[in-house]
Amino acid sequence: MKKLALVATLAAAIAGSVMISNALAGTPNPVAQATGFACSVFDANGNLFTTFQSSSTLYQSGKEQEHCVGIGAGNGSVVVFDAANTGLPCGLFFTGVTNTWSDRVSKSGESQLTCTTDGFTGPVSSAAVGYTG
Repeated sequence: MKKLALVATLAAAIAGSVMISNALAGTPNPVAQATGFACSVFDANGNLFTTFQSSSTLYQSGKEQEHCVGIGAGNGSVVVFDAANTGLPCGLFFTGVTNTWSDRVSKSGESQLTCTTDGFTGPVSSAAVGYTG
């Protein structure tokens, strides 16, 4: 009988622990997602080119995360572009533009652009990288 009570107590503790961890972690609920749109990324030489390997997710909080991948020219070294070293904003599919982005180009030329924003911003028309509209 003691073993049965111990098993029941243990099962209840595990179930409670799972419920608490799920409540604390929260589940991000995207309100909108898009894939396959035109997205400008850099090659290793600093030239922009368009890729359609793209995705963007908009969350209820207004945060948006966009990711674009393309294969361009490589130069044998890893190159990282961002708003600080280019002065360019990134166009987001849903919310406008952001200066929070990074485009890492591998030695062989694989470009990985990630742009994020924590809320709604301005129009996309002034963007130089990211979503091209």
